[in-house]
Amino acid sequence: MIEATPEQAARAFAEHEAFEEHDERFVTTTTPFDAGVLVGETDDSALRYRVLVEVPTLSAAVEESVADVVTEGWLDTFRLRLEDVSMAVPGDATITEPEARVEEDAVVVETTFHEGDADRAPRTAKAIVDYVEGTYVEGVVPGYEYRPPVSDLLASARHGGVDDSETNTDGSVSM
Repeated sequence: MIEATPEQAARAFAEHEAFEEHDERFVTTTTPFDAGVLVGETDDSALRYRVLVEVPTLSAAVEESVADVVTEGWLDTFRLRLEDVSMAVPGDATITEPEARVEEDAVVVETTFHEGDADRAPRTAKAIVDYVEGTYVEGVVPGYEYRPPVSDLLASARHGGVDDSETNTDGSVSM
């Protein structure tokens, strides 16, 4: 983390409806996952933005136990799909290949990008967060009963964000 967020980036993120500032980072308010952006300065005119998104591991997202081979295959596939993040981002920001590391019951996805125009940075960061969320939901393995927040995302996706009638009373969704 840096001591002070550059003023132009702070203003741009503050004006974007998808972010709120918390403890020197900008937290995304549009995903049920823990997602945020840290802003840093570089040697050139571009600022460096570090995007972190924390999603549950497959075994943490489901009610039942998951075989190791399924868990490993799911994580490998998730990592492979994340490599295409730059195709989902508008503009010409330079994005590093995302790293997805397991930390207890979560997969922490981390990537950085450099952007010379602070006003474009929130859109780029939001596109990255949305891509990670969408990639996660696309990788849901059928045959398991999912817990919130994954069950909520599945219900929303299934019903176009309107109807959650197939959600169980405890918030889980059977796939």
